[in-house]
Amino acid sequence: MVIFNNMKQSLFIVLLVAMALPLSAQKDKKLSPCTYHKRWGFCDSRGDIVIPYSYQDVSLFKNGKAWVQQRELWGRIDDEGFVDISVEYEEYKELKDDLFALKKNRKWALVNDREEELTLFEFDHILAIDNGLIAARKDQKWGVLGLDGQEIVPFIFDEVGTKPRNVSDIMKIRYFDEGMIRFTIAGKWGLRDSKGDEVLPCVYDDIGRFGNGLGAVTMDNKVGFCDPTGKMIIPIKYEAVKDFTKGTDVTMVKKDGKWGMINTTGGVVVPFKYTSCSGDLRNGFVNIRIEEKSGKLTKDGQETWDPPKEIKVVIPAANKKKEDPEEEVRFGVKLPKEDGKEEEPAEEVAPKKEKTPKKQKETKPKPTKEKAPKKEAAPKKEKEAKPAKEKDSKKEAAPKKEKETKPAKEKAPKKEKETKEKASKKPEFDEDGNELKKKEDKKTKK
Repeated sequence: MVIFNNMKQSLFIVLLVAMALPLSAQKDKKLSPCTYHKRWGFCDSRGDIVIPYSYQDVSLFKNGKAWVQQRELWGRIDDEGFVDISVEYEEYKELKDDLFALKKNRKWALVNDREEELTLFEFDHILAIDNGLIAARKDQKWGVLGLDGQEIVPFIFDEVGTKPRNVSDIMKIRYFDEGMIRFTIAGKWGLRDSKGDEVLPCVYDDIGRFGNGLGAVTMDNKVGFCDPTGKMIIPIKYEAVKDFTKGTDVTMVKKDGKWGMINTTGGVVVPFKYTSCSGDLRNGFVNIRIEEKSGKLTKDGQETWDPPKEIKVVIPAANKKKEDPEEEVRFGVKLPKEDGKEEEPAEEVAPKKEKTPKKQKETKPKPTKEKAPKKEAAPKKEKEAKPAKEKDSKKEAAPKKEKETKPAKEKAPKKEKETKEKASKKPEFDEDGNELKKKEDKKTKK
């Protein structure tokens, strides 16, 4: 019986191992996103398609789950392609492995890994999580939620998080710092702890980041430091300060226009004598300056000054030409003069040859050539004038018939003149004594 029972136990163990092998193989299965014709799917390490190309966009697999997008909506699937969270959300944020912020109908809500809604879809934004706290905004006011969706800090504040000092700090905003969160009401900042209790009232112009248990607070253009309980450790009396950083118990502060170094209790380590200070002690030093001297100051208070810079006087090129009479420029190249020789005027005149005035004269038309077409232009005017006269005569001839008879009237006086001339002539006789009058009549008849 003992042997039989041992055999049963061994067979049972073998079956368990055989059943666990495919499960472990599935867990070790690595799927990677792949695309085809602007559609996404997933393939294994050998390149074989495991989940077909049916998504607009996808995320990487994490713990056997991946987010996918279809018809502009997001959901989650497992490594077999089965839907884990329904594809019906406009946006998603992974706050933790089992906690998400999902957006639906332009509103956000907290949803757990089993797609159970921890809050209603009523928030405008859900932004951060730290120390078990979630910053959210509802009806244009900020508050704080717990991981279970319960309200910890009421939604009564205008802003939340670290106020950025400049553009480069916008990407470094932290909503929670050493278990506290910053809020503003009417432009004034205050602090609350992770339980929602007030640490500092909203009366400060600014509250900086905490480091080494101290945070800078500003009021009426003066700066000091307080601890996470709201107790003022260093009085509010400085013009400007650098934040304390982790691993350093000193920082730089400005008083009466000069920079110096103090420790976490407010004691002066390096006197106030620097006209400017840049950087912070995160790298172990800051850049300092006293009038024209510049250097570095370490967190131990040691100074190292840069060597004085040599001043180089640069003479402009135009002045060099005037101050160096022994040099001349020929075709863009400086040539020194030879000793005992005067400047050659021919070489100085060389640039004038480049002007080539003769060629310009050749290009200009001669006056004789220009006169020829002018003479030809005169008859053109006559030709143009002639048809004008002809047109005038045509205009006169066309409407009236009397003008056509005018030439006949003009010819009549010519015949009268001929007859008068014939009459005025004396009769002539030939050798036989006959008058030549008959012959002339014959000629007239012809």
